Amino acid sequence: MLQEIETADPIDYADLPFGEKELRRLVFGSLVEPHKPVQKDLNVDDLRAMY
Repeated sequence: MLQEIETADPIDYADLPFGEKELRRLVFGSLVEPHKPVQKDLNVDDLRAMY
């Protein structure tokens, strides 16, 4: 989903000390971790809507 958004509106990572994939992993990990208890009860469409 992020790749689709970036195609239309690219993100400038400037001089961040992370590669693009590593940065995505860090960001999504911080978003996903707090919601793990809720995720098990949701289908894929509901998860996408939540995020």
